[in-house]
Amino acid sequence: MSHPRRSAWLLLVSLVLSLAACGAASGQVVRVGTEVEPGVVYLGHRLVSFRVERDVIDIGRYEGRFSSLRVRVKDAPLEMFDIRVQFANGEVWSPETRLFFGQGEWSRRIDLPGDNRAIRRIEFVYKSAAPRAGKAHVQVFGVR
Repeated sequence: MSHPRRSAWLLLVSLVLSLAACGAASGQVVRVGTEVEPGVVYLGHRLVSFRVERDVIDIGRYEGRFSSLRVRVKDAPLEMFDIRVQFANGEVWSPETRLFFGQGEWSRRIDLPGDNRAIRRIEFVYKSAAPRAGKAHVQVFGVR
């Protein structure tokens, strides 16, 4: 590797590492399965475009059992039409949903039926409510 290429490579690596460190310090980088506060576990996220979308967040048993869910929307407003939860035993549950989130808003607790449940996957139908505001960032949390 020539000297200028090595310098460019080192510059790129240091830039990526510094951006990752900035994201972690600001609380933006959270690993799936991380307990973000006592009894609240980060389960995943999706970016939402301007058209109606159907997205799935695969959870898996390794994340544990939960009594309820919470949804947080960042970066742009969002309209959510449906939530469908599939539990580890194959049972499917869909609460009545028609929610509008402003940028930075949280849902109420969405209580799951029965005792604490292991979740296999969560399916959403939604769209970004204000195309000029950009893409919405949907985060899902499980509450123990």
